[in-house]
Amino acid sequence: VVAANAIRGALDKAQRPVIMLGHGVSDKAVRDQLFTLARQWKIPIITSVLEMSALPWDDPLNFGCIGGAYGHRYANMIANAKSDLLICLGISLCTRQIGTKVHEFAKNAKIIRVDIDNYNLQRNIHENGIDEMKFCADAAEVIRAMAENAESAESDGSTIYDFSEWLAVCADIKKSLRAVDDSIPERYPNRMIADLSDALADTSAVAVDVGQHMVWSYQSFHNQKNQKLLFSGGHGAMGYGLPAAIGAYYATGKPVACICGDGAFQMNIQELQWVKRENIPVKMIVMNNEALGMIRHLQRDYFDCVYADTSDGSGFSSCDFTDVAQAYGIPAKRIQGEDVEKYAGGFLEQNGPELLEIMLEHGTYAYPKTCLGEPIHNQQPYIPKPIFDELMEL
Repeated sequence: VVAANAIRGALDKAQRPVIMLGHGVSDKAVRDQLFTLARQWKIPIITSVLEMSALPWDDPLNFGCIGGAYGHRYANMIANAKSDLLICLGISLCTRQIGTKVHEFAKNAKIIRVDIDNYNLQRNIHENGIDEMKFCADAAEVIRAMAENAESAESDGSTIYDFSEWLAVCADIKKSLRAVDDSIPERYPNRMIADLSDALADTSAVAVDVGQHMVWSYQSFHNQKNQKLLFSGGHGAMGYGLPAAIGAYYATGKPVACICGDGAFQMNIQELQWVKRENIPVKMIVMNNEALGMIRHLQRDYFDCVYADTSDGSGFSSCDFTDVAQAYGIPAKRIQGEDVEKYAGGFLEQNGPELLEIMLEHGTYAYPKTCLGEPIHNQQPYIPKPIFDELMEL
């Protein structure tokens, strides 16, 4: 109740509030209560990567996931540079989310943090904890109290919040920055993921492994309502995707999918035997650039292009995954990246397990990306200055 009252008091003074939602709010009924309030008050929602499928990708309140390195441009800009109040519910605000220069995050915003982990709250986001309130509490209980407060306020005629002008500003930022990213040729894997997500729209869950494909997926997968995206998060567990998809099938009893890279898929490739034996309806997507692409990207940027153990000829190699799947008796197909929209849908509509191997260029990269030490709302490739200046003035 104390936290809920503090949030209401902060909203009374705010002009540009944002709800920051993390995986600590995992109960669907509680999330729905929060979303009802957000729709009523016209407050934008930004999530962690783990919580990104809480809202459908095209929901008017969905403004992407925060990320210190690879988050959505518009999420990073709105949270870090435009908001005056961040209501953080069950989200850790770790450096992977807000960047390595922690005290630089959202300097012009008041931050209210609700987290069940008191140890996590010992860290200050703002230097000396200025304009920062912390509550060690169950975020679900706080959300319920917020809903009760809203009902009481409505019944006694108190002010009902309306941040529609601010929501419109966020929509302009999102539209402009999406256009910037869509114009970047290097982001062709993101466009492939968008096409794949349409082909996988009927799956109940999509487990995403670790690597560049994970970034492309949380940036560009068009998740549908009640379609769950599964990530290993901070564990960074290569090999997670296929076993997690198998588990998701047993949890839901419905068709599932996994998206993996060539390095990650090899970590648990033996599970193909279980998939075949039990005839598990899992659609396996292997994004094959014949490299450990994320590490290779770091070696390019920070180690003068000294590539070690990340690509063919430098100590890493991958197999023909189509041949391996077919050896297990699983239907499989290999296509070139540009053929995804043309071939993926029809192939993935068959019953039972299937593997689709998508060949990419060796030098694939994940963008946008924050250069180490820079503000998280100014990612590479940089936003054209006229557009950046215009958005910062909104």
